[in-house]
Amino acid sequence: MLPAHPPIRARALSALAAVVLLAACSGADGSTPPTAAPTVTAGAGPTADAAPEPGPSASAVPAPGGTAASATATPGASGIGVPSPGGASERPEPFTVRAALFGTHVGRLGEGGGPVPPRAGAVRLWDASVAWRQLEPVPGRVNWSLLDRAVSRAESMGARDILWVHGSPPQWAARNPRAPGLYGPGTSSPPEPDAYLSMLRRVAERYRGRITSYQIWNEANISIFYRGKADDLAALTARADRVLAEADPEARLVGASTTVRSRGPVKAWYAKYTAGLAQRDWPVDVMAVHLYPRADEGVEERAGYIRTMRQWLAERGWSGPVWDTEVNFGDRRDFAVEQVTVGQEQATAWVARTYIDSLALGIDRAYWYGWNDHILGIDQVDPGSGRILPAGQAYLTVQDWLRGARWRGCTGELMEPTGERGRVTTCSLRTREGRDAQLLFTHAGTARVDLPSGAAEVCRLDGSCEPTDRPRLKVGTTPVMVVEG
Repeated sequence: MLPAHPPIRARALSALAAVVLLAACSGADGSTPPTAAPTVTAGAGPTADAAPEPGPSASAVPAPGGTAASATATPGASGIGVPSPGGASERPEPFTVRAALFGTHVGRLGEGGGPVPPRAGAVRLWDASVAWRQLEPVPGRVNWSLLDRAVSRAESMGARDILWVHGSPPQWAARNPRAPGLYGPGTSSPPEPDAYLSMLRRVAERYRGRITSYQIWNEANISIFYRGKADDLAALTARADRVLAEADPEARLVGASTTVRSRGPVKAWYAKYTAGLAQRDWPVDVMAVHLYPRADEGVEERAGYIRTMRQWLAERGWSGPVWDTEVNFGDRRDFAVEQVTVGQEQATAWVARTYIDSLALGIDRAYWYGWNDHILGIDQVDPGSGRILPAGQAYLTVQDWLRGARWRGCTGELMEPTGERGRVTTCSLRTREGRDAQLLFTHAGTARVDLPSGAAEVCRLDGSCEPTDRPRLKVGTTPVMVVEG
């Protein structure tokens, strides 16, 4: 999905071209046309894994990592690469799904031990025991062993992209050492710029070609992470861009992330930050958002957030890649306004939809939070034994389905939302083995789908595939893949 990283001088041109690659709707393969969308008949009544009904707006809903957010942003009606209000959308050429789409977090990765996923396309190093405050608690004395271990373990998973998050300064590098922060005094303070840039340079030079992306700050729109001015962080971003161009010109610079559940910080702080970046000719390769829905909502609300943020960024002049650098559903933290645990059946569907929806709606990478963190609504491994749960298997299976496939896009409810029960989304692709396939799912309820005449197998998120010669298939909210012979 993302083209090879250009030299720093070519970033502006790349950003203009990237919109074509990001407009992931539907398309036709020049050599083999996609199979027509199947005929569907809506079923009656909800299914066990149907999405919950929308709840009331939450007030001060904590976002993951201890952040606090309030009312949800209103999903937009259109966005880059999704249908406009009139229903028209671009039809880009098919593209190959890159492994780096399938990002994750692994808690305490730098400490060693604990379960890691058997495979992951990308790893974001946050809450991995490798924050700046942990690496350099004393000026000039860096504990490289933590980051060495984290990078090596990420590479052992097959990660094609390793993203290190800067910020969270040690007290000695904080402009306000007493600033209250989630990770202790000073960690939310703006840093001393020279110290921040020196650390970036040292990390980029040491891990050149291994750490492939650097993020300016985590959730900088929330005061427990950042208590500085947005334009100051935009200015620091521009300086970081110049440092990274010297230390590792092939690495990507990712803008500070923002949560989207709280309208105020998105429309105020993030607007100022993006304005500051625009004034400095967008000195980043990627913009980042955290698309956590409200605790009592699910994938449909996240899809709405994608449309909103893609459109919001485009209106401010950004046409380059957008990454969702943290995502999960539900919330089980002690201070959550409403504690929500997502059952494994529902979780299996939502994990797969996270990556399918990202492909369809123009998010280049999505980083699940996290493989072995048990504070939000969905567990992927058992907290005691480390055994992979169905939601964790879904993460692995959706990678197996899509990695290296030629993506042709989606039609139906995901692309043109109506809210109708039983309305099917069909996503077409050609697997890396060269077989035509379709992903099928509803957004609520069930539907009976007429399968293409060449249908040979039905594959499910537990990793199983079974032969089929049936003309029709009952489809629910859990995606299935129908593979032709």
